[in-house]
Amino acid sequence: MRGQGSIYLRGEIYWLRFSWQGTEYRKSTKTSDLDEAKRRQSEYIQRLKNGTPTNLSRRDTILYIIQRENGPIKVGISANLKSRLRTLQNGNAERITVLRKYTMRDVEKAIHRMLRDSRLEGEWFAADSFSTVEQFFRWTG
Repeated sequence: MRGQGSIYLRGEIYWLRFSWQGTEYRKSTKTSDLDEAKRRQSEYIQRLKNGTPTNLSRRDTILYIIQRENGPIKVGISANLKSRLRTLQNGNAERITVLRKYTMRDVEKAIHRMLRDSRLEGEWFAADSFSTVEQFFRWTG
């Protein structure tokens, strides 16, 4: 199964976990039968390789802010926050608390709200709104 990701049980349903073009994905096989899940995994991987639409649901990268008990804060990003927190807590005697977490979709929504008066259609905005986006990242960067 090397290079095909993995199959895991979530409740009674098997799910696929794999990376494609640098992004981690998880997808339900919608079956509780392991053999059927394996068949669907092979079919799904083949569709990806052929460029056939697959309705991927992407696992968002999370921007997180955590703090040790009464201590410093840490700002970081992770595709798997639960695993990252487990790793950080493992070598730390003080309890780590999540203060805030944002998905990249949250960042996108925030920028869209900032540009709402410049919206032309859908996710398209007037050309002069680029300076507002640049300002946002200068301020945050």
